[in-house]
Amino acid sequence: MEIKLKNVGYTYHLNSPMVFTALKNITLTFPAHQLTAIIGKTGSGKSTLIKLLNGLEIPTSGEVVIGNQVIDKYTKSKQLNLVRKNVGMVFQFSENQLFSETVLKDVMFGPLNFGKSEQEAVELAKFWLAKVGIDKDLFEQAPFELSGGQMRRVALAGVLACEPKVLVLDEPGAGLDYVSNQNLMSLLKKLQSQFGLTIIMVTHSMENVAEFADHVVVMKNGAIVRQTKPIELFSTDDSKVELPEAAQFYLKLMKNHQIENELPINKTELINRLLKQFKPNGGTHE
Repeated sequence: MEIKLKNVGYTYHLNSPMVFTALKNITLTFPAHQLTAIIGKTGSGKSTLIKLLNGLEIPTSGEVVIGNQVIDKYTKSKQLNLVRKNVGMVFQFSENQLFSETVLKDVMFGPLNFGKSEQEAVELAKFWLAKVGIDKDLFEQAPFELSGGQMRRVALAGVLACEPKVLVLDEPGAGLDYVSNQNLMSLLKKLQSQFGLTIIMVTHSMENVAEFADHVVVMKNGAIVRQTKPIELFSTDDSKVELPEAAQFYLKLMKNHQIENELPINKTELINRLLKQFKPNGGTHE
Protein backbone atom coordinates (compact mmCIF):
# COMPACT_ATOMS: atom_id res chain seq x y z
CA MET A 1 0.00 0.00 0.00
CA GLU A 2 1.35 3.41 -1.04
CA ILE A 3 1.16 6.44 1.27
CA LYS A 4 1.24 10.00 -0.04
CA LEU A 5 1.57 13.27 1.86
CA LYS A 6 0.37 16.33 -0.02
CA ASN A 7 1.44 19.76 1.25
CA VAL A 8 1.27 18.53 4.84
CA GLY A 9 1.97 20.84 7.73
CA TYR A 10 1.70 20.20 11.44
CA THR A 11 1.72 22.76 14.24
CA TYR A 12 1.73 21.94 17.95
CA HIS A 13 -0.21 24.11 20.42
CA LEU A 14 -2.01 26.00 17.69
CA ASN A 15 -3.42 29.37 18.83
CA SER A 16 -1.39 29.39 22.04
CA PRO A 17 1.82 31.12 23.19
CA MET A 18 3.61 27.73 22.86
CA VAL A 19 2.84 27.38 19.14
CA PHE A 20 5.49 25.39 17.27
CA THR A 21 5.51 24.30 13.62
CA ALA A 22 6.98 20.80 13.42
CA LEU A 23 6.30 20.02 9.74
CA LYS A 24 6.32 22.45 6.84
CA ASN A 25 4.63 21.77 3.50
CA ILE A 26 5.64 18.10 3.23
CA THR A 27 4.98 16.45 -0.13
CA LEU A 28 6.23 12.89 -0.11
CA THR A 29 5.44 9.39 -1.36
CA PHE A 30 6.25 6.20 0.52
CA PRO A 31 6.46 3.55 -2.24
CA ALA A 32 4.40 0.39 -1.83
CA HIS A 33 6.22 -2.85 -0.94
CA GLN A 34 9.48 -1.05 -0.13
CA LEU A 35 11.38 -0.32 3.07
CA THR A 36 11.78 3.44 3.46
CA ALA A 37 14.12 4.86 6.11
CA ILE A 38 13.51 8.33 7.55
CA ILE A 39 16.65 9.99 8.89
CA GLY A 40 17.57 13.38 10.33
CA LYS A 41 18.81 14.97 13.51
CA THR A 42 16.75 15.04 16.70
CA GLY A 43 14.01 17.65 16.29
CA SER A 44 13.87 17.38 12.51
CA GLY A 45 10.24 16.20 12.56
CA LYS A 46 10.65 12.46 12.05
CA SER A 47 8.48 11.32 14.96
CA THR A 48 5.74 13.83 14.18
CA LEU A 49 5.72 12.67 10.57
CA ILE A 50 5.17 9.00 11.37
CA LYS A 51 2.40 9.83 13.85
CA LEU A 52 0.45 11.29 10.93
CA LEU A 53 0.60 8.00 9.05
CA ASN A 54 -1.98 6.22 11.18
CA GLY A 55 -3.89 9.13 12.64
CA LEU A 56 -2.14 9.48 15.98
CA GLU A 57 -1.86 13.11 14.92
CA ILE A 58 -4.01 14.91 12.32
CA PRO A 59 -2.31 17.31 9.86
CA THR A 60 -2.89 20.99 10.48
CA SER A 61 -2.83 21.53 6.72
CA GLY A 62 -2.67 19.32 3.63
CA GLU A 63 -3.63 15.65 3.54
CA VAL A 64 -2.26 12.17 4.07
CA VAL A 65 -3.53 9.64 1.51
CA ILE A 66 -3.36 5.98 2.55
CA GLY A 67 -4.62 3.81 -0.27
CA ASN A 68 -8.10 5.26 -0.88
CA GLN A 69 -8.36 6.90 2.55
CA VAL A 70 -7.65 10.55 3.22
CA ILE A 71 -6.63 12.07 6.55
CA ASP A 72 -6.91 15.84 6.82
CA LYS A 73 -7.96 18.40 9.42
CA TYR A 74 -11.63 17.50 8.83
CA THR A 75 -11.16 13.80 9.59
CA LYS A 76 -13.04 12.60 12.68
CA SER A 77 -11.51 10.17 15.16
CA LYS A 78 -14.16 7.52 14.46
CA GLN A 79 -13.05 7.48 10.81
CA LEU A 80 -9.55 6.38 11.73
CA ASN A 81 -10.21 2.75 12.72
CA LEU A 82 -9.62 1.40 9.22
CA VAL A 83 -6.53 3.57 8.84
CA ARG A 84 -5.09 2.10 12.04
CA LYS A 85 -5.87 -1.42 10.90
CA ASN A 86 -4.03 -0.84 7.61
CA VAL A 87 -1.11 1.02 9.17
CA GLY A 88 0.46 -0.73 12.14
CA MET A 89 2.71 1.27 14.47
CA VAL A 90 5.63 -0.22 16.41
CA PHE A 91 6.99 2.29 18.89
CA GLN A 92 10.56 2.65 20.11
CA PHE A 93 11.29 0.11 22.87
CA SER A 94 8.12 -1.67 21.79
CA GLU A 95 8.55 -4.28 24.54
CA ASN A 96 7.11 -1.65 26.86
CA GLN A 97 3.78 -2.14 25.04
CA LEU A 98 3.41 -5.69 26.40
CA PHE A 99 0.88 -6.05 29.20
CA SER A 100 -1.00 -9.38 29.13
CA GLU A 101 -0.39 -12.38 31.36
CA THR A 102 0.76 -14.61 28.49
CA VAL A 103 2.52 -14.12 25.18
CA LEU A 104 -0.44 -15.54 23.26
CA LYS A 105 -3.00 -13.28 24.95
CA ASP A 106 -0.85 -10.24 24.33
CA VAL A 107 -0.70 -10.89 20.59
CA MET A 108 -4.44 -11.72 20.49
CA PHE A 109 -5.39 -8.31 21.89
CA GLY A 110 -5.11 -6.39 18.61
CA PRO A 111 -7.15 -8.77 16.45
CA LEU A 112 -9.87 -8.96 19.14
CA ASN A 113 -9.94 -5.18 19.27
CA PHE A 114 -10.51 -5.07 15.52
CA GLY A 115 -13.48 -7.45 15.71
CA LYS A 116 -11.97 -10.89 15.19
CA SER A 117 -13.51 -13.84 17.03
CA GLU A 118 -11.48 -15.45 19.80
CA GLN A 119 -10.65 -18.43 17.59
CA GLU A 120 -9.57 -16.17 14.74
CA ALA A 121 -7.44 -14.15 17.15
CA VAL A 122 -5.78 -17.30 18.46
CA GLU A 123 -4.96 -18.48 14.95
CA LEU A 124 -3.56 -15.10 13.93
CA ALA A 125 -1.49 -14.85 17.11
CA LYS A 126 0.02 -18.30 16.67
CA PHE A 127 0.74 -17.66 12.98
CA TRP A 128 2.57 -14.37 13.54
CA LEU A 129 4.42 -15.53 16.64
CA ALA A 130 5.83 -18.35 14.54
CA LYS A 131 6.71 -15.93 11.74
CA VAL A 132 8.74 -13.70 14.05
CA GLY A 133 10.57 -16.68 15.51
CA ILE A 134 8.85 -17.24 18.86
CA ASP A 135 8.72 -20.93 19.77
CA LYS A 136 5.29 -22.35 20.66
CA ASP A 137 6.68 -23.45 24.05
CA LEU A 138 6.71 -19.74 24.99
CA PHE A 139 3.10 -18.99 24.04
CA GLU A 140 1.76 -19.52 27.58
CA GLN A 141 4.69 -17.82 29.27
CA ALA A 142 4.50 -14.31 30.71
CA PRO A 143 6.02 -11.93 28.13
CA PHE A 144 8.04 -10.18 30.85
CA GLU A 145 9.99 -13.39 31.46
CA LEU A 146 11.40 -13.37 27.91
CA SER A 147 14.68 -11.89 26.76
CA GLY A 148 14.70 -8.32 25.45
CA GLY A 149 14.97 -9.50 21.85
CA GLN A 150 12.12 -11.98 22.29
CA MET A 151 9.91 -9.34 23.89
CA ARG A 152 10.49 -7.02 20.95
CA ARG A 153 9.50 -9.80 18.54
CA VAL A 154 6.32 -10.49 20.52
CA ALA A 155 5.42 -6.80 20.32
CA LEU A 156 6.03 -6.92 16.56
CA ALA A 157 3.81 -10.02 16.27
CA GLY A 158 1.06 -8.16 18.14
CA VAL A 159 1.03 -5.46 15.46
CA LEU A 160 1.33 -7.89 12.55
CA ALA A 161 -1.57 -9.98 13.88
CA CYS A 162 -3.85 -7.03 13.03
CA GLU A 163 -2.89 -7.71 9.39
CA PRO A 164 -1.66 -4.22 8.44
CA LYS A 165 -0.56 -3.45 4.90
CA VAL A 166 1.92 -0.84 6.16
CA LEU A 167 4.29 -1.26 9.10
CA VAL A 168 5.72 1.87 10.71
CA LEU A 169 8.60 1.51 13.17
CA ASP A 170 10.30 4.09 15.35
CA GLU A 171 13.97 3.11 15.86
CA PRO A 172 13.38 -0.67 15.67
CA GLY A 173 16.98 -1.46 16.62
CA ALA A 174 17.23 0.94 19.57
CA GLY A 175 19.02 -0.64 22.54
CA LEU A 176 19.82 -3.88 20.71
CA ASP A 177 23.33 -5.25 20.29
CA TYR A 178 24.74 -5.69 16.78
CA VAL A 179 23.64 -9.31 16.32
CA SER A 180 20.13 -8.72 17.66
CA ASN A 181 19.74 -5.66 15.46
CA GLN A 182 20.89 -7.56 12.37
CA ASN A 183 18.51 -10.42 13.14
CA LEU A 184 15.56 -8.07 13.62
CA MET A 185 16.27 -6.06 10.47
CA SER A 186 16.74 -9.25 8.43
CA LEU A 187 13.40 -10.47 9.76
CA LEU A 188 11.71 -7.23 8.69
CA LYS A 189 13.13 -7.52 5.18
CA LYS A 190 11.98 -11.13 4.98
CA LEU A 191 8.45 -10.19 6.10
CA GLN A 192 8.41 -7.31 3.62
CA SER A 193 9.26 -9.66 0.77
CA GLN A 194 7.04 -12.54 1.85
CA PHE A 195 3.89 -10.53 2.60
CA GLY A 196 4.31 -7.51 0.33
CA LEU A 197 4.45 -5.10 3.26
CA THR A 198 5.26 -1.44 2.95
CA ILE A 199 7.71 -0.68 5.77
CA ILE A 200 8.59 2.79 7.02
CA MET A 201 11.17 3.19 9.77
CA VAL A 202 12.73 6.09 11.61
CA THR A 203 16.38 5.35 12.36
CA HIS A 204 19.65 6.95 13.40
CA SER A 205 21.59 3.90 12.20
CA MET A 206 23.26 4.61 8.87
CA GLU A 207 24.23 0.92 8.79
CA ASN A 208 20.55 -0.08 8.78
CA VAL A 209 19.85 2.46 6.04
CA ALA A 210 22.76 1.26 3.91
CA GLU A 211 22.08 -2.45 4.29
CA PHE A 212 18.30 -2.74 4.45
CA ALA A 213 16.52 0.33 3.06
CA ASP A 214 15.23 0.59 -0.52
CA HIS A 215 14.47 4.29 -0.21
CA VAL A 216 15.61 7.02 2.19
CA VAL A 217 14.07 10.33 3.22
CA VAL A 218 16.25 13.00 4.85
CA MET A 219 14.57 15.56 7.12
CA LYS A 220 15.80 18.85 8.56
CA ASN A 221 13.89 21.48 10.52
CA GLY A 222 10.49 20.00 9.66
CA ALA A 223 11.12 19.75 5.93
CA ILE A 224 12.21 17.10 3.44
CA VAL A 225 15.65 17.95 2.10
CA ARG A 226 16.27 14.80 0.07
CA GLN A 227 14.53 11.65 -1.19
CA THR A 228 16.71 9.07 -2.85
CA LYS A 229 18.21 5.57 -2.73
CA PRO A 230 20.83 4.77 -0.08
CA ILE A 231 23.60 4.21 -2.64
CA GLU A 232 22.98 7.68 -4.06
CA LEU A 233 22.81 9.30 -0.63
CA PHE A 234 26.14 7.82 0.44
CA SER A 235 27.81 7.79 -2.97
CA THR A 236 30.46 10.44 -2.29
CA ASP A 237 32.62 11.50 0.63
CA ASP A 238 30.97 14.95 0.67
CA SER A 239 27.60 13.51 1.71
CA LYS A 240 25.63 15.82 4.00
CA VAL A 241 24.82 12.93 6.34
CA GLU A 242 27.01 10.66 8.42
CA LEU A 243 28.45 7.88 6.28
CA PRO A 244 28.00 4.21 7.22
CA GLU A 245 30.99 2.58 8.91
CA ALA A 246 31.85 0.61 5.77
CA ALA A 247 32.18 3.81 3.73
CA GLN A 248 34.17 5.55 6.47
CA PHE A 249 36.58 2.62 6.69
CA TYR A 250 37.03 2.55 2.92
CA LEU A 251 37.81 6.28 2.79
CA LYS A 252 40.47 5.91 5.49
CA LEU A 253 41.98 2.92 3.72
CA MET A 254 42.03 4.72 0.38
CA LYS A 255 43.32 8.02 1.77
CA ASN A 256 46.30 8.07 -0.60
CA HIS A 257 44.47 6.57 -3.58
CA GLN A 258 42.09 8.02 -6.10
CA ILE A 259 38.50 6.84 -5.65
CA GLU A 260 36.88 6.37 -9.04
CA ASN A 261 33.68 4.51 -8.16
CA GLU A 262 30.85 5.10 -5.69
CA LEU A 263 31.64 4.23 -2.10
CA PRO A 264 30.80 0.78 -0.69
CA ILE A 265 28.05 1.44 1.83
CA ASN A 266 27.70 -1.88 3.65
CA LYS A 267 30.02 -4.66 4.77
CA THR A 268 29.24 -6.97 1.84
CA GLU A 269 30.02 -4.25 -0.69
CA LEU A 270 33.16 -3.30 1.23
CA ILE A 271 34.51 -6.87 1.25
CA ASN A 272 33.75 -7.36 -2.45
CA ARG A 273 35.41 -4.05 -3.35
CA LEU A 274 38.53 -4.82 -1.34
CA LEU A 275 38.84 -8.33 -2.73
CA LYS A 276 38.62 -6.93 -6.25
CA GLN A 277 40.81 -3.91 -5.64
CA PHE A 278 43.63 -5.53 -3.72
CA LYS A 279 43.77 -8.99 -5.29
CA PRO A 280 47.22 -10.22 -6.38
CA ASN A 281 48.37 -9.03 -9.81
CA GLY A 282 45.76 -6.30 -9.94
CA GLY A 283 44.08 -3.43 -8.11
CA THR A 284 45.67 -0.40 -6.56
CA HIS A 285 48.37 -1.93 -4.33
CA GLU A 286 50.87 -2.73 -7.09
